[in-house]
Amino acid sequence: MNLNYHQKKAVHFVNGPCLVLAGAGSGKTKVIINKIIYLINICGYKTKNIVSLTFNNKSAIEIKNRIKKQILTEEINKLTISTFHSLGLKIIKSEHKALGIPLNFSILDEKDQLILIKDLSINYVKNDKKLFKKLLLFISYCKNKLLYPNEINKQITTNIQIQFIQCYKRYYSYLKSCHILDFDDLILLPTVLLKNNNLIKSNWQKKIRYLLVDEYQDINTLQYKLIKLLSGTNANFTLVGDDNQSIYSWRGAKINNILNLKKDYPTLKIIKMEHNYRSSKRILKVANFLISHNTNLCKKELFSELENGSKIKILVMDNEEEEAKQIIQQIISHRYLHNTVYKDYVILYRNNYQSKIFEKFLIQNQLPYSISSNVTFLNRPEIKYLIIYLRFITNLNDNYAFTKIINIPSRKIGNITVKKLTALAKKNKISLFQSIFNPEINNILNKNSINILQNFAQWIKEIVQIVKFKPTTVLNKIVCDIQYKEWLLSQSSDIELNKTKIKNIDLFISWINQMLKNQDTKNQTNLSNVIAQFTLRDVIENDNSDIYNNNIHNKIHLMTLHSSKGLEFPFVFMTGMEEGILPHYSVLNCNVDEERRLMYVGITRAKKELFFSYCKKRYQFGTSVYPQPSRFLLELPQNEVSWIQINNINFYKNISKKYFI
Repeated sequence: MNLNYHQKKAVHFVNGPCLVLAGAGSGKTKVIINKIIYLINICGYKTKNIVSLTFNNKSAIEIKNRIKKQILTEEINKLTISTFHSLGLKIIKSEHKALGIPLNFSILDEKDQLILIKDLSINYVKNDKKLFKKLLLFISYCKNKLLYPNEINKQITTNIQIQFIQCYKRYYSYLKSCHILDFDDLILLPTVLLKNNNLIKSNWQKKIRYLLVDEYQDINTLQYKLIKLLSGTNANFTLVGDDNQSIYSWRGAKINNILNLKKDYPTLKIIKMEHNYRSSKRILKVANFLISHNTNLCKKELFSELENGSKIKILVMDNEEEEAKQIIQQIISHRYLHNTVYKDYVILYRNNYQSKIFEKFLIQNQLPYSISSNVTFLNRPEIKYLIIYLRFITNLNDNYAFTKIINIPSRKIGNITVKKLTALAKKNKISLFQSIFNPEINNILNKNSINILQNFAQWIKEIVQIVKFKPTTVLNKIVCDIQYKEWLLSQSSDIELNKTKIKNIDLFISWINQMLKNQDTKNQTNLSNVIAQFTLRDVIENDNSDIYNNNIHNKIHLMTLHSSKGLEFPFVFMTGMEEGILPHYSVLNCNVDEERRLMYVGITRAKKELFFSYCKKRYQFGTSVYPQPSRFLLELPQNEVSWIQINNINFYKNISKKYFI
């Protein structure tokens, strides 16, 4: 691969800590790939001693696929290219004895984590959404500080803080008793272990001789601590990121980790990559001008050698109906005039609810489109229940999984029965599954309920035995034994929806079996590994989400600004450019800089042309509102943009008429 001067510097610097500040479209993935190859072919590093961390499986898969062409297959398999959470899982499984946890633990995904915390804290937070959100932040804060419930400062005295500690204790105790880890634990446990055990820390530092981290600006405090512990005193690492694209503070990302890096590593080598290979000069000028309003940690300015490009257009609409209608018409006419294809266009928005009106007009005009959604294949209900079934048979202590599947399909086990069983389990300090065989069950449940529960338990025991010898037959047996497909069909009269559900189940069975066949031996531990991979979304390459298959599906893309990060499109429409939407009303007084970075991300997705739109009137929360234009529109270099009034609508007096065409 041809590299420019700064890319070469980033690749060739291998002794000591290195921070690569890679602007949007500057070729950061190219640098990571070339650096891995350089470390192996030139510097003599063994593939097993190189670890490259990303924030999503899509990026990890892209790096692996692009590196295959230049490294032998057997060597590729020795490389660790994964997410932070996958590496954390690897460390935990390797050191589970030192951590004092069994190997057959379960992993609680983020959605189930929220449900569980809410259930355990219902007496404290009731239905107060704001209080519940504060509780989640409190638990996250404690884990980021490596604090277990019994280690929290005893000086905390406010009633809310005391209640939060009680909720954290209940949650922590529940997970521990059920041998369950949540996503935070996958980073927390390895970090605590390496911090407290010098021998294990030394062993992992020997295994990881060189560390690369992509999207460094998105790491949280805990991940930063893990990086420091893994890299050791030699600090042979390369961190690649862009402070201008830090948009995940709500997930715990700390942009100040860039400043901490300079303090912790005085010899840090900083290399800036500002040559953008994606966007026109005018688009970059607008992006640079906008982001200059932020207090930048590391000053850099993107430049391009591509053509100047057309002016950025700001479409002024009367309302959201007009906004959607006109943008769809713009795409239709633009495509006709320029002989483009549908997949060249993307419609971006700040909030998911904004997509509905666009879908309406896309359907009316019979245009193909794909919409980015938080509901992945693995989160579809029909698949989620099967994952929980498999999770349970690999960890019979998983009380949460037990409660989720005991009535799927219905076994006529009501909530009262489950509550009585839970009380029995708690009294005897055993799992719900073990409680089914406890003699005391005869004192609290009727004979019919006991028979149903014990038949279920005996069936589960049979399944567990099959896992040991024929794991590839297990999922199909579960589906057949519980008549899962028949039950799903009985829940809905939608023929097409039912066909999709059945197809999804068959596909999932195929994936499970294929992954099990790739295991070295056939035992329960390997099924546990497969379930962990699904929980961590390690099969995202099989996800049928259109946004990850740009070159296959010829459809107009709809997605949030957050979802667009890392993608690029020739023609970009950024909608809802109003105060309260972007910047979002929830951060108007505290974090406008991050909202500006979010807009910067949207702008730098565009390769050829960029359009903004906003409405004079919008219907929100059951009433009409008259928003002001986003302050970010007014921060753009006005000589590079054209304000276009749709239908000659009079505009706000505070906007100069010279901006309009």
